[in-house]
Formats: sequence, structure tokens, C-alpha cells
Amino acid sequence: MNLKNKIKNKGHVFGTWAMMAGSTNADAISNSGIDFIVLDLEHGSLSYSDCENMVRAIDKNNCSPIIRIGEFSPNKVLHALDLGAKSILVPNVSDANMTNQIVKSAYYYPRGNRGLSPYTTCHSFNHLNLKDSLNKNNEDTFVGILIESIEGINNLDEILEVEGLDLIYLGLYDISISMGFGGDLDNKEINKVIDKFVKKIDSSNKNIYKGIFVNSIEKAKYFRELNFEFIAYIADCFAIREFYSEKLYQFNKK
Repeated sequence: MNLKNKIKNKGHVFGTWAMMAGSTNADAISNSGIDFIVLDLEHGSLSYSDCENMVRAIDKNNCSPIIRIGEFSPNKVLHALDLGAKSILVPNVSDANMTNQIVKSAYYYPRGNRGLSPYTTCHSFNHLNLKDSLNKNNEDTFVGILIESIEGINNLDEILEVEGLDLIYLGLYDISISMGFGGDLDNKEINKVIDKFVKKIDSSNKNIYKGIFVNSIEKAKYFRELNFEFIAYIADCFAIREFYSEKLYQFNKK
């Protein structure tokens, strides 16, 4: 099931970030039953080659792989989608013009201008039934952007007018940096930004989902109540570190 249908059917999706390369890790995490894993090409140690194997491992568990490219270019969007990931996230988006370019580069004609080679995994490596494959790829493609600055928040009304956008994700850590709060996600001013974000999207009558990062299950539940449809919980490296730290503490406890 593609990510769009998951959100429609469930009302929200819950997943995590992959910072570490490795298809076995991706297989194990996606086998847990979570809805998606974001493969981070910006801050993580992953390559496109890593992503190709991780996408396959995640897909087989009915989990949605999402590639967060390092920076926007049409070629990087094309590359991520040609690997078989149906969903992308593009960082540092702050205006409607860039958003429109991203959307156009993600869809095939007539919805966009994505380049075509039939000999990729997303077309089963062949040119047979290509028309049907093009239509299916356009149907399944999920385009998300990260707003990571106050400039992006201020331009939200214009961004919401871009057709074909599926998700706007708040990059709270970078927003906190841009506001001078140095990673303090609980600052009252950050909460004001979140409130403004929710109100603008919910009142826009656009079929665009709201995404956010959380570092606790309590916050995940809180944002679910605020009708955030896309909730990303911590990252794989933190989860592993936290698990073993807790076990070491239990082992040493007298």
C-alpha cells in the first residue's frame, strides 16, 4: 500500500529516521510494523547505493521507504525515485517557486517533467506496458518538503497553493536554530510556530498533510491529537544507543 493510501486509511502514520546505512537494519526496523522509514541522505551516512538495498528491504515489510535527498536538484529527485522509493522529502524549502520545481521534477508528464528511463527498478527494468507504469508511478508518488526556517513559515500561504504537494514537514531543530533557540524544541516561541503552522494548513482546505519530528511517545500522542498526519519518532542510531544504555544501566544497578 502506498503512503498516500496509508494516511487516508489510518488518518496518520508513525515512523522513524534511518541515519545508518545497512539493509539488515532497515529490514529489522521495518519488520516492527511501523509505517515508514526516512532514509537520510542529508545528515546520515547513506549513499544512493545504500538506499537502493534499504528500499528493497523496507518495501517487503509493507513499510514505506522515503528518501530525504541532501539538497534539491531535479536529478537528485529523479535518482531517488528511480531507485524505487515512491516517496521523497526535500530539505530547506522556503518558497513556492522551489516547491513547484520539486513537484514538477517528481512527476512524469503531464503532471511534471521527470526524466524517463524504463530500465530502472521503478519500471521493472523494461519498456513493456510503459504507459501503465508511468501512470502507476504518478499515482503512487508522494512529495514532501521540509520547512526549516522562519522564512518558510512566513511563505506558507504561497507554498500551500502549489498543486501536487503531499506533505509539509516541520524541521523543528533547524527552525529552533534559525530563531536563536539552539535546539530547544520546547521553547514557547517554537510552540507558537507550530500553532501557526497547524492553523494555516487546516484552514487552507488543501489536501496537504502535516509532518513533525518527536523525541518522545508522549509528544507523538500530543501531535496526533493536533491532527498531525505524519509523525516521525527519533532515529535508528538513537534507538540503538538508548536501548543499550538502558540495558547497561540495568546490568550495573545493584
